[in-house]
Amino acid sequence: MSKQDFDPQKLKKVSIDNVHVNDWNPKEENTKEFLDIVESIKTKGLRGAILVRDYPNTPDNYQIIDGHQRYTAAKKLGYKDIWVYHEPDVDEKEAKELTIWFQQQVPFNRISEAYLVTNMIDEFGMDKIELPYSQAQIDEFRDLAEFNFDTFDNTDDTVKENPDGSVSFSIKLTREQHAIVTDRLKQYAKDYELTEAQALVEIIEGSHE
Repeated sequence: MSKQDFDPQKLKKVSIDNVHVNDWNPKEENTKEFLDIVESIKTKGLRGAILVRDYPNTPDNYQIIDGHQRYTAAKKLGYKDIWVYHEPDVDEKEAKELTIWFQQQVPFNRISEAYLVTNMIDEFGMDKIELPYSQAQIDEFRDLAEFNFDTFDNTDDTVKENPDGSVSFSIKLTREQHAIVTDRLKQYAKDYELTEAQALVEIIEGSHE
């Protein structure tokens, strides 16, 4: 990933309809942080440009590298034009790298981030990309991305119906699997402002898939 300094000639004002989100950004809407951005732009305006590259195969259109949440908030608030910082020569690999490096205002969903990181490594190779993570963090991301709740069978032997109509179930996990499940559960609960019990129910039911 090449180092680039700020170039004012890359700033331009464009129609918001010509700017498009990418399909790899793991940030989410409707979080407290996103609503704070909406309120901030409503009160103080959209200050700062959205980092973009050329939108593939579509002349005079742009794809967001960084600024997804500010763009979405501006569109929600009815903006017709926005300022962008145009990096025309950024390819998909570098665009994904920049998305990760520039995570500032809104924290990533940890599970989605794990998918993004591991997919990048698998697609481009670890020796071809630069990421702000230690090897231990990358190993943790892979564990999170590869963990599959569907591997556990809730048979009659593990599910118990209680007198009050609720259902209890149990599964056997290794110590490593338990750490992954606990991490995912806590992060999910935080992302959707739920208790861990509510988060567990939603994960099992796939409510946010």
